[in-house]
Amino acid sequence: MKDDNLRLKTILYGGLIGLFVGLASALIKVRRAEEKGQTISFSSKDSVRLGSAIFDLISRLS
Repeated sequence: MKDDNLRLKTILYGGLIGLFVGLASALIKVRRAEEKGQTISFSSKDSVRLGSAIFDLISRLS
């Protein structure tokens, strides 16, 4: 039972951290676009770079 609770907490905390990191990334992207007077665009290249950076950070922390 204790292992199930730990597993659930780990998944929930990971999901919440992912949510906040995603929101922060979007906020930064919006602010930069507004400062430069550009329209906001997401390319697959940007998404892959961001995902790779996040996975790299997580692997270094664990």
